[in-house]
Amino acid sequence: MLSVSATSVLLMIYFIVKNAKLTKKIDEIAHNCSLTSVYNRRFFLELAKVQFARSLRTGMDSYFIVFDLDNYKEISDKYGQFAADYALTEIAARVKNAIRPYDIIGRYTGEGFIILMTDIAEVDKMNVVSATERILKSICETPIEYEGKKMYASACFGISPATIVQDMGEAIKYAEKAHSAAKKNKQDPIVFHEKAAGA
Repeated sequence: MLSVSATSVLLMIYFIVKNAKLTKKIDEIAHNCSLTSVYNRRFFLELAKVQFARSLRTGMDSYFIVFDLDNYKEISDKYGQFAADYALTEIAARVKNAIRPYDIIGRYTGEGFIILMTDIAEVDKMNVVSATERILKSICETPIEYEGKKMYASACFGISPATIVQDMGEAIKYAEKAHSAAKKNKQDPIVFHEKAAGA
């Protein structure tokens, strides 16, 4: 039979573990999008700011990728809002599986996301475009199944080098411009902002 002191220690351990789990849950709620489980916009930008500063200091290439589910409205109109939200959740999961563990992804707008690839020497224009093509393939190639229905998603991507400019907001604007160009040009769903790269 446990002594009073041993019981007290066990109770203390129980409450410490419970408190740690609660703290972790609170952090997840504060940092993550409740629908897609990727980082919310605010926390993504906080992390990106740190990574951006490191990239400037080390001279490592880094890239912002802005993309969205560009047929979100069509899915919503045809299958309903719950189906469209499920499609966003599925896309977020697919993209998380398609990127490297040290890349960061956040929900940027209603149906839009943002990725920062950084701090790795092998990340250059050719490789980041290839990585984006893999992400696009993971989104579009396999239909999303929801309540017995198959939904096909489409997405457009804008890519910009992050460290060409000294201001992170400016770098993201370049990616947004490239994304807008991709949405207008359905021939090429991936646009790299060449001007930002000094081309």
